[in-house]
Amino acid sequence: MSRRLNTPGGVFGGVIAAVMETENFDRLYRTIDLGEGGFINLRTRDGIVIRRVPDAPEARKRRFHNPEISAVVESEGRFTGWLPSAILKQTVLESIVAVRGFPLEVLAGATEDAVFAPWRSEAWRIALRTLLTSAAMLGLIALAAWGLARREREREEMQRQLQQAAKMEAIGRLAGGIAHDFNNILGAILGYGELAQKNLGKAARCAATSIR
Repeated sequence: MSRRLNTPGGVFGGVIAAVMETENFDRLYRTIDLGEGGFINLRTRDGIVIRRVPDAPEARKRRFHNPEISAVVESEGRFTGWLPSAILKQTVLESIVAVRGFPLEVLAGATEDAVFAPWRSEAWRIALRTLLTSAAMLGLIALAAWGLARREREREEMQRQLQQAAKMEAIGRLAGGIAHDFNNILGAILGYGELAQKNLGKAARCAATSIR
């Protein structure tokens, strides 16, 4: 790396050059748990890849420059958003931060599948939990409906039995009334029969006395 050196008056005074061992960055980045689909790049401001974890030999020292994104990083110091990855050939979520005082950028990101994997997993768990809860609720509703239907059938059966008992009681009362009336009529007939029998006995005795 090199930087212009100015005199106190702003006149060009030379160039300061420095050599950095990029293997240190590589070892540092490898200690970070990036997770499935994660990556970290160290690159120059003009998009030349210096180091990348996980390593992609075909991308090393290649230029991947996006003028619009570079302008945002230059003005704001960072950029975060979805971008197409020329290395991975898919959409990735990237966060690019400029290294203050150096013409370098650190880029960290993850693939779209990796970003949405926890959400999809949680969505499946929620859907399964909702399905099981709905099934349980439907089972409880069905059980309650069955219990209500059974109770209604039992109530109807008890009502039918009560109606049958009321009918039997009414028939019993009717039969008792008829028997009572018949008994009264039969008592009168028997009474008149006894009177007639007594009268016939007296008449027979009178007739026998007159013959004599």
